[in-house]
Amino acid sequence: MSKTRAVTAAVAALLIAVTAGCGSSTGGSGDDSAGSTTGGGDAATSAVGKQGTVDQLRPMSDYCGDRPITVGIAFGFAGNTWYNVARAEFEAAAKECPNIEKVLYADGQNNAQKAISDIQSLVAQGADALVVFPNVNSKAMLPAIRAATQRGVKVVPAVASPGGEPGKDYVDFVGQNSVNDGRQMAEFAVRALRGRGNVVFLGGTPGNTQSAEEFEGAKEVFDANPDIRILGGRIVDTNWDVAQYPRIVGGLLTKYGDIDAVLSDYGSGAAAGMRAFVSAGKPLPVFTGSDGNEFSCMYERNKRTSPDMQIATMSSRPWITRVALAKAVAAAEGVPNEEPSLLDIPLVEDSVAGGEQAPRCDESLPPDFFWSSRLTKDEQLKAFG
Repeated sequence: MSKTRAVTAAVAALLIAVTAGCGSSTGGSGDDSAGSTTGGGDAATSAVGKQGTVDQLRPMSDYCGDRPITVGIAFGFAGNTWYNVARAEFEAAAKECPNIEKVLYADGQNNAQKAISDIQSLVAQGADALVVFPNVNSKAMLPAIRAATQRGVKVVPAVASPGGEPGKDYVDFVGQNSVNDGRQMAEFAVRALRGRGNVVFLGGTPGNTQSAEEFEGAKEVFDANPDIRILGGRIVDTNWDVAQYPRIVGGLLTKYGDIDAVLSDYGSGAAAGMRAFVSAGKPLPVFTGSDGNEFSCMYERNKRTSPDMQIATMSSRPWITRVALAKAVAAAEGVPNEEPSLLDIPLVEDSVAGGEQAPRCDESLPPDFFWSSRLTKDEQLKAFG
Protein backbone atom coordinates (compact mmCIF):
# COMPACT_ATOMS: atom_id res chain seq x y z
CA MET A 1 0.00 0.00 0.00
CA SER A 2 1.23 3.51 -0.78
CA LYS A 3 2.37 5.42 2.25
CA THR A 4 3.28 8.67 0.50
CA ARG A 5 1.49 11.25 -1.59
CA ALA A 6 4.31 10.84 -4.11
CA VAL A 7 3.15 7.31 -4.83
CA THR A 8 -0.46 8.49 -4.98
CA ALA A 9 0.54 11.20 -7.45
CA ALA A 10 2.37 8.65 -9.54
CA VAL A 11 -0.74 6.48 -9.70
CA ALA A 12 -2.81 9.49 -10.71
CA ALA A 13 -0.29 10.39 -13.40
CA LEU A 14 -0.42 6.86 -14.76
CA LEU A 15 -4.21 7.03 -14.89
CA ILE A 16 -3.94 10.18 -17.01
CA ALA A 17 -1.97 8.20 -19.58
CA VAL A 18 -3.96 4.99 -19.56
CA THR A 19 -7.43 3.58 -19.21
CA ALA A 20 -7.30 2.03 -15.78
CA GLY A 21 -9.11 -0.98 -14.32
CA CYS A 22 -10.19 -2.09 -10.91
CA GLY A 23 -12.48 -4.84 -9.68
CA SER A 24 -14.56 -6.55 -7.09
CA SER A 25 -13.78 -9.60 -5.05
CA THR A 26 -16.80 -11.58 -6.18
CA GLY A 27 -17.36 -10.21 -9.65
CA GLY A 28 -14.50 -11.96 -11.42
CA SER A 29 -13.62 -15.61 -11.67
CA GLY A 30 -10.90 -17.51 -13.45
CA ASP A 31 -7.17 -18.00 -13.34
CA ASP A 32 -5.10 -14.87 -12.73
CA SER A 33 -2.75 -15.63 -15.60
CA ALA A 34 -4.60 -17.71 -18.17
CA GLY A 35 -6.87 -15.96 -20.68
CA SER A 36 -10.30 -17.26 -21.61
CA THR A 37 -12.73 -16.43 -24.36
CA THR A 38 -14.96 -13.57 -23.26
CA GLY A 39 -18.75 -13.83 -23.23
CA GLY A 40 -19.83 -13.65 -26.87
CA GLY A 41 -16.23 -12.89 -27.83
CA ASP A 42 -15.39 -13.81 -31.37
CA ALA A 43 -11.66 -13.69 -32.10
CA ALA A 44 -10.49 -12.02 -28.91
CA THR A 45 -9.22 -13.79 -25.85
CA SER A 46 -8.99 -11.75 -22.68
CA ALA A 47 -8.12 -12.31 -19.05
CA VAL A 48 -11.29 -12.72 -16.98
CA GLY A 49 -11.32 -11.85 -13.28
CA LYS A 50 -7.61 -11.08 -13.31
CA GLN A 51 -6.14 -9.29 -10.30
CA GLY A 52 -3.42 -6.70 -10.77
CA THR A 53 -2.21 -3.16 -10.27
CA VAL A 54 -2.51 0.10 -12.18
CA ASP A 55 0.96 -0.20 -13.71
CA GLN A 56 -0.37 -3.09 -15.81
CA LEU A 57 -2.92 -0.87 -17.55
CA ARG A 58 -2.66 0.44 -21.09
CA PRO A 59 -4.03 3.34 -23.20
CA MET A 60 -7.61 3.21 -24.48
CA SER A 61 -6.25 3.54 -28.02
CA ASP A 62 -4.84 0.01 -27.75
CA TYR A 63 -8.39 -1.37 -27.75
CA CYS A 64 -10.28 0.85 -30.23
CA GLY A 65 -10.06 -1.41 -33.27
CA ASP A 66 -11.43 0.01 -36.51
CA ARG A 67 -14.99 -1.31 -36.91
CA PRO A 68 -17.60 1.45 -36.43
CA ILE A 69 -19.56 0.77 -33.25
CA THR A 70 -22.09 2.25 -30.84
CA VAL A 71 -21.36 2.17 -27.11
CA GLY A 72 -23.58 2.79 -24.13
CA ILE A 73 -23.53 3.13 -20.36
CA ALA A 74 -26.47 2.24 -18.11
CA PHE A 75 -26.49 3.21 -14.43
CA GLY A 76 -28.97 1.55 -12.11
CA PHE A 77 -28.69 4.68 -10.01
CA ALA A 78 -27.00 7.96 -10.99
CA GLY A 79 -28.34 10.32 -8.37
CA ASN A 80 -25.23 12.18 -7.25
CA THR A 81 -22.30 14.09 -8.73
CA TRP A 82 -20.01 11.06 -8.71
CA TYR A 83 -22.05 9.61 -11.55
CA ASN A 84 -21.88 12.88 -13.48
CA VAL A 85 -18.10 12.68 -13.35
CA ALA A 86 -18.07 8.93 -14.08
CA ARG A 87 -20.25 9.56 -17.15
CA ALA A 88 -17.90 12.33 -18.29
CA GLU A 89 -14.94 9.96 -17.87
CA PHE A 90 -16.75 7.39 -20.04
CA GLU A 91 -17.53 9.93 -22.75
CA ALA A 92 -13.96 11.27 -22.70
CA ALA A 93 -12.59 7.75 -23.19
CA ALA A 94 -15.04 7.10 -26.03
CA LYS A 95 -13.69 10.17 -27.84
CA GLU A 96 -10.28 8.52 -27.94
CA CYS A 97 -11.65 5.96 -30.41
CA PRO A 98 -12.57 7.57 -33.76
CA ASN A 99 -14.58 4.47 -34.73
CA ILE A 100 -17.06 4.98 -31.86
CA GLU A 101 -19.88 6.67 -33.73
CA LYS A 102 -22.49 7.01 -30.99
CA VAL A 103 -22.56 7.09 -27.19
CA LEU A 104 -25.81 6.12 -25.40
CA TYR A 105 -26.75 6.79 -21.77
CA ALA A 106 -29.43 5.69 -19.29
CA ASP A 107 -30.17 6.23 -15.59
CA GLY A 108 -32.35 3.67 -13.83
CA GLN A 109 -33.18 6.23 -11.11
CA ASN A 110 -32.79 3.64 -8.33
CA ASN A 111 -35.63 1.56 -9.79
CA ALA A 112 -34.64 -2.01 -10.66
CA GLN A 113 -37.40 -2.46 -13.24
CA LYS A 114 -36.45 0.77 -15.01
CA ALA A 115 -32.78 -0.25 -14.93
CA ILE A 116 -33.67 -3.55 -16.60
CA SER A 117 -35.77 -1.73 -19.21
CA ASP A 118 -32.87 0.67 -19.83
CA ILE A 119 -30.56 -2.22 -20.74
CA GLN A 120 -33.16 -3.59 -23.12
CA SER A 121 -33.63 -0.13 -24.65
CA LEU A 122 -29.91 0.44 -25.24
CA VAL A 123 -29.68 -2.96 -26.93
CA ALA A 124 -32.65 -2.04 -29.13
CA GLN A 125 -30.92 1.24 -30.02
CA GLY A 126 -28.01 -0.69 -31.45
CA ALA A 127 -25.39 -0.76 -28.70
CA ASP A 128 -22.46 -2.99 -29.66
CA ALA A 129 -20.59 -2.49 -26.37
CA LEU A 130 -22.39 -1.76 -23.12
CA VAL A 131 -21.16 -0.84 -19.65
CA VAL A 132 -23.72 -1.52 -16.90
CA PHE A 133 -23.68 -0.37 -13.28
CA PRO A 134 -26.05 -2.87 -11.60
CA ASN A 135 -25.99 -0.77 -8.43
CA VAL A 136 -29.67 -1.22 -7.58
CA ASN A 137 -30.75 -4.78 -6.69
CA SER A 138 -27.68 -6.08 -8.52
CA LYS A 139 -28.75 -9.70 -8.91
CA ALA A 140 -32.12 -8.74 -10.44
CA MET A 141 -30.31 -7.19 -13.40
CA LEU A 142 -28.48 -10.38 -14.41
CA PRO A 143 -31.20 -11.76 -16.73
CA ALA A 144 -31.20 -8.54 -18.77
CA ILE A 145 -27.41 -8.56 -18.93
CA ARG A 146 -27.40 -12.22 -19.97
CA ALA A 147 -30.05 -11.54 -22.65
CA ALA A 148 -27.99 -8.66 -24.06
CA THR A 149 -24.96 -10.93 -24.27
CA GLN A 150 -27.01 -13.55 -26.09
CA ARG A 151 -27.95 -10.84 -28.60
CA GLY A 152 -24.24 -10.33 -29.32
CA VAL A 153 -23.74 -7.18 -27.26
CA LYS A 154 -20.46 -7.05 -25.34
CA VAL A 155 -21.56 -6.21 -21.79
CA VAL A 156 -19.23 -5.28 -18.93
CA PRO A 157 -20.81 -4.75 -15.48
CA ALA A 158 -18.88 -2.41 -13.20
CA VAL A 159 -18.51 -1.69 -9.47
CA ALA A 160 -21.44 -3.85 -8.27
CA SER A 161 -21.40 -7.46 -9.43
CA PRO A 162 -24.64 -8.90 -10.87
CA GLY A 163 -23.49 -12.45 -10.13
CA GLY A 164 -23.58 -14.99 -12.91
CA GLU A 165 -20.48 -16.20 -14.73
CA PRO A 166 -17.99 -13.68 -16.09
CA GLY A 167 -16.71 -14.75 -19.50
CA LYS A 168 -20.04 -16.41 -20.27
CA ASP A 169 -22.93 -14.22 -19.12
CA TYR A 170 -20.93 -11.07 -19.88
CA VAL A 171 -17.40 -10.16 -20.96
CA ASP A 172 -15.95 -9.51 -17.50
CA PHE A 173 -16.70 -7.69 -14.27
CA VAL A 174 -14.72 -4.52 -13.55
CA GLY A 175 -14.51 -2.82 -10.18
CA GLN A 176 -12.34 -2.29 -7.13
CA ASN A 177 -11.68 -5.12 -4.71
CA SER A 178 -14.49 -4.13 -2.35
CA VAL A 179 -13.56 -6.64 0.34
CA ASN A 180 -10.09 -5.10 0.46
CA ASP A 181 -11.64 -1.62 0.65
CA GLY A 182 -13.61 -2.72 3.70
CA ARG A 183 -10.49 -4.15 5.30
CA GLN A 184 -8.61 -0.90 4.74
CA MET A 185 -11.41 1.19 6.25
CA ALA A 186 -11.55 -1.08 9.29
CA GLU A 187 -7.78 -1.27 9.73
CA PHE A 188 -7.63 2.52 9.67
CA ALA A 189 -10.40 2.70 12.28
CA VAL A 190 -8.57 0.23 14.52
CA ARG A 191 -5.42 2.37 14.32
CA ALA A 192 -7.28 5.64 14.85
CA LEU A 193 -9.30 4.27 17.80
CA ARG A 194 -6.35 2.39 19.27
CA GLY A 195 -8.34 -0.82 19.11
CA ARG A 196 -11.41 0.21 21.09
CA GLY A 197 -14.72 1.89 20.20
CA ASN A 198 -18.18 1.83 18.69
CA VAL A 199 -18.54 2.16 14.90
CA VAL A 200 -21.36 2.41 12.38
CA PHE A 201 -21.10 1.19 8.79
CA LEU A 202 -22.83 3.25 6.09
CA GLY A 203 -23.60 1.49 2.80
CA GLY A 204 -25.29 2.60 -0.41
CA THR A 205 -28.45 1.33 -2.07
CA PRO A 206 -30.20 -1.64 -0.44
CA GLY A 207 -28.82 -5.01 -1.50
CA ASN A 208 -25.89 -3.73 -3.58
CA THR A 209 -22.90 -6.08 -3.63
CA GLN A 210 -20.26 -3.36 -3.23
CA SER A 211 -21.44 -2.41 0.25
CA ALA A 212 -21.96 -6.07 1.19
CA GLU A 213 -18.38 -6.93 0.23
CA GLU A 214 -16.97 -3.88 2.03
CA PHE A 215 -18.85 -4.90 5.14
CA GLU A 216 -17.46 -8.43 4.80
CA GLY A 217 -13.90 -7.09 4.72
CA ALA A 218 -14.48 -4.73 7.64
CA LYS A 219 -16.06 -7.44 9.74
CA GLU A 220 -13.02 -9.68 9.23
CA VAL A 221 -10.86 -6.98 10.80
CA PHE A 222 -13.25 -6.14 13.61
CA ASP A 223 -13.76 -9.82 14.47
CA ALA A 224 -10.03 -9.91 15.18
CA ASN A 225 -10.37 -6.79 17.36
CA PRO A 226 -13.19 -7.64 19.81
CA ASP A 227 -13.06 -4.24 21.54
CA ILE A 228 -14.39 -2.67 18.36
CA ARG A 229 -18.18 -3.04 18.08
CA ILE A 230 -20.32 -2.48 14.97
CA LEU A 231 -23.44 -0.80 16.30
CA GLY A 232 -26.50 -2.62 15.02
CA GLY A 233 -24.27 -5.31 13.53
CA ARG A 234 -25.32 -4.43 9.99
CA ILE A 235 -25.01 -2.08 7.00
CA VAL A 236 -26.99 1.15 7.25
CA ASP A 237 -28.41 2.01 3.80
CA THR A 238 -28.04 5.59 2.54
CA ASN A 239 -28.75 5.27 -1.21
CA TRP A 240 -25.48 7.22 -1.62
CA ASP A 241 -27.75 10.27 -1.43
CA VAL A 242 -25.95 13.24 0.13
CA ALA A 243 -29.23 14.76 1.29
CA GLN A 244 -30.04 11.67 3.39
CA TYR A 245 -26.76 11.42 5.31
CA PRO A 246 -27.41 14.14 7.96
CA ARG A 247 -30.80 12.62 8.79
CA ILE A 248 -29.48 9.06 8.86
CA VAL A 249 -26.40 9.87 10.94
CA GLY A 250 -28.51 12.10 13.20
CA GLY A 251 -30.86 9.18 13.77
CA LEU A 252 -27.93 6.92 14.64
CA LEU A 253 -26.67 9.49 17.15
CA THR A 254 -30.11 9.64 18.75
CA LYS A 255 -30.30 5.85 18.90
CA TYR A 256 -26.78 5.04 20.11
CA GLY A 257 -25.50 8.22 21.76
CA ASP A 258 -21.75 7.85 21.42
CA ILE A 259 -20.30 6.87 18.04
CA ASP A 260 -16.52 6.68 17.81
CA ALA A 261 -16.19 6.00 14.07
CA VAL A 262 -18.32 6.26 10.95
CA LEU A 263 -17.23 4.02 8.08
CA SER A 264 -18.46 5.14 4.67
CA ASP A 265 -17.27 4.59 1.09
CA TYR A 266 -18.67 7.93 -0.13
CA GLY A 267 -16.74 11.05 0.86
CA SER A 268 -19.40 13.63 -0.02
CA GLY A 269 -21.93 11.64 1.97
CA ALA A 270 -19.54 11.29 4.90
CA ALA A 271 -18.98 15.06 4.86
CA ALA A 272 -22.74 15.57 4.99
CA GLY A 273 -22.94 13.07 7.86
CA MET A 274 -20.38 15.08 9.80
CA ARG A 275 -22.91 17.92 9.97
CA ALA A 276 -25.15 15.75 12.13
CA PHE A 277 -22.43 15.71 14.79
CA VAL A 278 -22.01 19.48 14.49
CA SER A 279 -25.79 20.01 14.80
CA ALA A 280 -25.86 17.77 17.88
CA GLY A 281 -23.02 19.71 19.47
CA LYS A 282 -20.80 16.65 19.48
CA PRO A 283 -17.11 16.55 18.51
CA LEU A 284 -16.43 14.80 15.23
CA PRO A 285 -15.13 11.22 15.48
CA VAL A 286 -13.15 9.02 13.07
CA PHE A 287 -14.53 8.97 9.51
CA THR A 288 -13.69 7.16 6.29
CA GLY A 289 -14.87 7.95 2.77
CA SER A 290 -13.81 8.28 -0.83
CA ASP A 291 -11.59 11.21 -1.74
CA GLY A 292 -13.44 14.48 -2.25
CA ASN A 293 -12.73 18.12 -1.54
CA GLU A 294 -15.52 18.75 0.97
CA PHE A 295 -14.67 15.68 3.04
CA SER A 296 -11.05 16.78 3.47
CA CYS A 297 -12.06 20.41 4.03
CA MET A 298 -14.48 19.37 6.79
CA TYR A 299 -11.52 17.71 8.46
CA GLU A 300 -9.39 20.84 8.13
CA ARG A 301 -12.17 23.06 9.52
CA ASN A 302 -12.95 20.87 12.52
CA LYS A 303 -9.78 19.05 13.56
CA ARG A 304 -8.81 21.66 16.17
CA THR A 305 -12.15 21.45 17.98
CA SER A 306 -12.45 17.68 17.55
CA PRO A 307 -9.17 16.27 18.85
CA ASP A 308 -10.20 12.64 18.27
CA MET A 309 -11.21 13.27 14.66
CA GLN A 310 -9.23 11.39 11.99
CA ILE A 311 -10.08 10.62 8.36
CA ALA A 312 -8.94 8.25 5.65
CA THR A 313 -9.97 8.27 2.01
CA MET A 314 -9.96 5.72 -0.78
CA SER A 315 -9.84 6.70 -4.44
CA SER A 316 -13.25 7.83 -5.66
CA ARG A 317 -12.22 6.14 -8.94
CA PRO A 318 -14.77 7.76 -11.28
CA TRP A 319 -12.36 6.61 -14.00
CA ILE A 320 -13.66 3.06 -13.49
CA THR A 321 -15.98 3.68 -16.44
CA ARG A 322 -12.93 4.01 -18.70
CA VAL A 323 -11.73 0.60 -17.60
CA ALA A 324 -15.05 -1.05 -18.30
CA LEU A 325 -15.34 0.67 -21.68
CA ALA A 326 -11.91 -0.62 -22.70
CA LYS A 327 -12.98 -4.17 -21.88
CA ALA A 328 -16.29 -3.86 -23.74
CA VAL A 329 -14.82 -2.20 -26.84
CA ALA A 330 -11.95 -4.69 -27.04
CA ALA A 331 -14.46 -7.55 -27.00
CA ALA A 332 -16.64 -5.89 -29.64
CA GLU A 333 -13.62 -5.28 -31.86
CA GLY A 334 -12.02 -8.69 -31.36
CA VAL A 335 -8.96 -7.14 -29.72
CA PRO A 336 -7.32 -9.07 -26.86
CA ASN A 337 -7.38 -7.28 -23.50
CA GLU A 338 -5.13 -8.77 -20.85
CA GLU A 339 -5.54 -5.96 -18.34
CA PRO A 340 -6.54 -6.82 -14.79
CA SER A 341 -10.16 -6.19 -13.94
CA LEU A 342 -9.79 -6.56 -10.16
CA LEU A 343 -7.51 -4.08 -8.39
CA ASP A 344 -6.62 -3.41 -4.79
CA ILE A 345 -6.70 0.39 -4.53
CA PRO A 346 -4.61 1.93 -1.74
CA LEU A 347 -5.73 4.68 0.61
CA VAL A 348 -5.31 8.15 -0.88
CA GLU A 349 -5.29 10.10 2.40
CA ASP A 350 -4.60 9.06 5.98
CA SER A 351 -4.59 11.71 8.69
CA VAL A 352 -3.10 9.30 11.23
CA ALA A 353 -0.09 8.69 9.00
CA GLY A 354 0.00 12.41 8.13
CA GLY A 355 2.91 13.91 6.22
CA GLU A 356 2.55 13.33 2.51
CA GLN A 357 -0.72 11.47 3.11
CA ALA A 358 -2.30 14.38 4.95
CA PRO A 359 -5.81 15.28 3.74
CA ARG A 360 -5.95 17.73 0.84
CA CYS A 361 -8.37 20.68 0.86
CA ASP A 362 -8.90 23.56 -1.59
CA GLU A 363 -11.70 25.88 -0.50
CA SER A 364 -11.82 27.46 -3.98
CA LEU A 365 -13.05 24.20 -5.55
CA PRO A 366 -16.55 22.67 -5.36
CA PRO A 367 -17.36 20.33 -2.46
CA ASP A 368 -17.60 17.28 -4.76
CA PHE A 369 -14.33 17.84 -6.62
CA PHE A 370 -12.60 14.45 -6.85
CA TRP A 371 -8.83 14.53 -6.59
CA SER A 372 -8.50 11.09 -8.17
CA SER A 373 -10.48 11.89 -11.33
CA ARG A 374 -8.72 11.54 -14.70
CA LEU A 375 -10.52 14.56 -16.05
CA THR A 376 -8.86 17.95 -16.16
CA LYS A 377 -10.02 20.53 -13.64
CA ASP A 378 -12.15 22.30 -16.26
CA GLU A 379 -13.63 19.03 -17.55
CA GLN A 380 -14.62 17.96 -14.06
CA LEU A 381 -16.16 21.34 -13.28
CA LYS A 382 -18.17 21.12 -16.51
CA ALA A 383 -19.42 17.66 -15.52
CA PHE A 384 -20.92 19.12 -12.34
CA GLY A 385 -23.27 21.15 -14.56
